[in-house]
Amino acid sequence: MSRSYWVWLLSCLPVLILVSLSIYVTKRFAYAEHMKQESEFRNNDLFSKCIETDTVLNIALIGDSWIHNREVGEFLQSSLSDLGRRAQVESFGYCGATSKDLYQMISLPSPLSHMTKQNWEYVVIVIGVNDASGQYGPDFYAQHTFWIAERIMGMGAFPIIVELPTFAIEESTALFPWIKRVRNQFFAWWQGCDVNNISCYRDALRQKINESVLKDNVRFVSFDEICSAYSTCPTLYRDLFHLNSRGNQKLAAAIAKQIAVY
Repeated sequence: MSRSYWVWLLSCLPVLILVSLSIYVTKRFAYAEHMKQESEFRNNDLFSKCIETDTVLNIALIGDSWIHNREVGEFLQSSLSDLGRRAQVESFGYCGATSKDLYQMISLPSPLSHMTKQNWEYVVIVIGVNDASGQYGPDFYAQHTFWIAERIMGMGAFPIIVELPTFAIEESTALFPWIKRVRNQFFAWWQGCDVNNISCYRDALRQKINESVLKDNVRFVSFDEICSAYSTCPTLYRDLFHLNSRGNQKLAAAIAKQIAVY
């Protein structure tokens, strides 16, 4: 090949890199397609309904790996029993899922699709650790979690959102390969958050909910009741990302308190 060919190829390289980066960023941060609700909300003020205390509550937990091992669901059933409420709890957790992944799972044909056809009194959402760790952005997390709650309301269930859980985001980011670490630091800056973006994402979701028609029908479980900062309660965690059994018991107790109020 001639020298002029290699000069031309090298001159095109920056353009190819920019195009590749543009495609990557566009695909990474693209929102899911918003699916139209199959039906209108069955009740515009779900929490005005009264559920008899002797009713066996049907409760679903949906989320990522925090729900995958079903331990939170088992502890929740026990915690509700201690509060005098009978419940049947099922867990639907998918390792590595972001809020976008979860929304698509309950909106498109998937292993989770059948969950939307069942009758639940409450659906508890535990999602966001992978959004935060991957620095997907507060608006990305807030929008998809909002759509999940909206979908649940369309099913006629009470949506209860566990605030984006506390985890060792700074410590885990520091262990990433340098290119991934720098990428995430850049994305955090670009989105107006720190690397420790947990409060930034929580605020974005609360604002999104409070400015919508869902504001009177969504309840939050404050994760600060369980652990306000990883450095203050590492004994509740089995690794940098997940609670251990003691932590899961505390999480289940906090969810149970929120359910028992209504």
